[in-house]
Amino acid sequence: MDGFLLLADGTKLNGQLSGCSSPTAGWLTVNTGVVGFQQMLTDPVYRNVLLAFTYPEVGNTGEAASFSESDTVQPRGVIVRELCSFPSHYRAGGGLSEMLSRAEVPCLSGVDTRGLAVLLRRNGEMPAMIASADHDESDLLRRLRDTGRPRWAADGEGGTERKMGGECGPEVAVIDLGMRNSFAGQLCRCCRPRIFSCDALPETVMEQEPDAVVVTDGPAVGPPPEESLELLKSIIGRVPLLACGLGNIALGMAMGCGIDFLRRGHHGANYPVRDVQSGAIETTFQRHSVVLDRQSAEQCEHLDVSRINVNDGSVEGVRTGDGLAIGYQHLLPLHGRDGVNHHLSEFMESL
Repeated sequence: MDGFLLLADGTKLNGQLSGCSSPTAGWLTVNTGVVGFQQMLTDPVYRNVLLAFTYPEVGNTGEAASFSESDTVQPRGVIVRELCSFPSHYRAGGGLSEMLSRAEVPCLSGVDTRGLAVLLRRNGEMPAMIASADHDESDLLRRLRDTGRPRWAADGEGGTERKMGGECGPEVAVIDLGMRNSFAGQLCRCCRPRIFSCDALPETVMEQEPDAVVVTDGPAVGPPPEESLELLKSIIGRVPLLACGLGNIALGMAMGCGIDFLRRGHHGANYPVRDVQSGAIETTFQRHSVVLDRQSAEQCEHLDVSRINVNDGSVEGVRTGDGLAIGYQHLLPLHGRDGVNHHLSEFMESL
C-alpha cells in the first residue's frame, strides 16, 4: 500500500508501506552501516525509535535466529530504499520483511534514505511518523509536535537478578541497561557474570562481593534511567567498574556531568576516536545520539575525559581520577581472546 514518512518539520517522503498500517511515531534515527541489519533491528539500542538505513538494499542475507541481539524487533518502524524479498544466505531462515511482519513493525520502502540522512544532518534529529496514504497529514503533524525524546525507566520489578553461564574468570556484577546477546556471550567467555536490573539495590549487588562491575549499553537517543544513576553513585570507588555506551553516560552523570544531544547522532562505522593520553586513533562503531557535555565533564572533580571524537570533539570516554571506573561510548571491532571486545578483554585482564 502507499504510505509516507512525515517529519516534525513538515517534510513528507512518500513510499510503499508494508506491515502495520496504523500511524507509528518515534524519534527518527539514521544508520549508515552497510552490514548487520538484523543485528541492528534487534539491538536494544534502537528501542522505540524509527530506524532508517542509508544502504540502498537491505535484507539480502535474510534473517537467522542466531544473529539476533534480542528476542524481538526493537524499533517502532523501519525506513529503507529497497527491502530485498529474496534473501540468498545459506543460513537464512526467512527474510527481514517476514521478521518485521511477525513483530507488527511497519516498513516504508522506496524512500531516498541517503537524502534523508543529509536532511537530518542539516536540520537535526527529530520525531517522525510512518502512516498509510489515507491519513490526514495536518492531524499527524499536530501529534508529532507533541512527541518528545524518548525516556525509559526500570520495569518496577524491584531489582531482578540472574546468573549466566560463564565458568571461569572473575565474578562480575553486570548492570543491564539493555544488553545485546553478543555482549552477553562475550562476558561469558571472559568472566562469571551475574546480571542485575538497573533498579537493583546497591547492597544487593555488593553483597555478592563481585570482583568488578560492568554497566551495559542501552537505548541510544535518551538519557539513562534515574535508578541506574542512584545505583552507580553507591558503587563507584568501591570496586573496579567498566561502563559501555549508555553506561558511560550513566557513569558521567553519576559523577556530576551534564548531558547533551547530538544534532545528528553517531550511527554507523568508521568514527575516529582519539585516546587523549596516548594520542592513538581508534576506528570505531557507534550507535548513540546522547553524549556527556564536554565542558561539564572537563570541569567535573575526580573525573577525566579519556576519549574524544575526532570529527566533532564530543566525549567518547571518561575515567575517574583513581582509575577504578572507566567508561567508553563507542564499540571497537571484536579482537582479543576468543572474539571479546578489546576494551572488555583489557578490563578483565587488569583485575
